[in-house]
Amino acid sequence: LSQILGFLCAGLGRRYLTLRRHWFDFTVVVLTGMVSFALLDKNIAQDNTFCTAFGVLVFCKWNRFLVYLRQIKAIGIQILPITQTMWDMGPFLLVFCLYFMASVNMLYTLNTGHGFMECFMQVYQLVVLGNADSSELANTDAPQMMVDPLTGVVRLSDPPEAPNLYIVRFMLIFVSFVI
Repeated sequence: LSQILGFLCAGLGRRYLTLRRHWFDFTVVVLTGMVSFALLDKNIAQDNTFCTAFGVLVFCKWNRFLVYLRQIKAIGIQILPITQTMWDMGPFLLVFCLYFMASVNMLYTLNTGHGFMECFMQVYQLVVLGNADSSELANTDAPQMMVDPLTGVVRLSDPPEAPNLYIVRFMLIFVSFVI
């Protein structure tokens, strides 16, 4: 708040409003006030909206801490190229997001029985985490346990194949190379 007041007193209010960093700081101040005010209610910690706002506030505070660390020469020289690169990744992230959403949409249209958000999370697991199972993507049924009446041995049956299992497997290979 003192920073805003200093800019206004020096006649630089317009300059303050044109920088993204100041908007970020102002948003953090407002969010801090909202969270602090909400904490007057003792039951607020159980509210999902409050927990989300509080989580966003904590994330923003850590980002501000990173910005302040850049002012220390020994640390700033090491982290400044990394933070600058993060800002320069805009075009890459745009292309990545378009391919990602195209892949989510492709899986969703294969009629696997998954909702859009489930498809989103499965493609995220495939692309970002490198964790994918074609039978899970195709939404095949789990294998059934069968008991042999003569011997009493429990066996797992082969899971039934989904009609689009091979299409989903092809999509899995395609997406893993494209993204």
